[in-house]
Amino acid sequence: MRLPRSRPASRPGASAPGAPGAPRAQARRAGSARLPEGLRAHLAAAATSAAGGGAEAEIGQRARINLTRRAVVLASALCAVVLLLAYPLRQYAGHRGEIAQLRQQNEAASRRVAALSEQQRRWQDPAYVRAQARERLHYVMPGETAYVLLRQGSGPGPGPSPTGSGSASPGG
Repeated sequence: MRLPRSRPASRPGASAPGAPGAPRAQARRAGSARLPEGLRAHLAAAATSAAGGGAEAEIGQRARINLTRRAVVLASALCAVVLLLAYPLRQYAGHRGEIAQLRQQNEAASRRVAALSEQQRRWQDPAYVRAQARERLHYVMPGETAYVLLRQGSGPGPGPSPTGSGSASPGG
């Protein structure tokens, strides 16, 4: 019959896997960083209860678990509140911008109304109407002589050329 061979220890002072105290060394090697938080806490509570201070350690562990549960519930409630308020706050901000834009449009319209009211008041004055008729429609008062100056190129027929030679007519 063959006896199983024990492997040499990887570190000085470490025991072989089959030797007494080996489970504790293996647990240390496995590392608690790879265990989930809840399992690590459960193992720690089991180790302390096996060591003799079980009731106090278990109460402390339950308090930590309750604290964690409370934190999860609080975080969930906070996320829910943020999600519930996100859309209404975005709508509020959008409406505030729209209100500011409408106020600017209202002020511009008020300025336009004031300018048109001033123009209407001027047109109520007979002297202003006469001045505009003379300027825009070329009206003259009775007894006045109207002169119209034609600019070059604006007349109905051919006029003198800028060089002064006149226009040449066919057959002439």
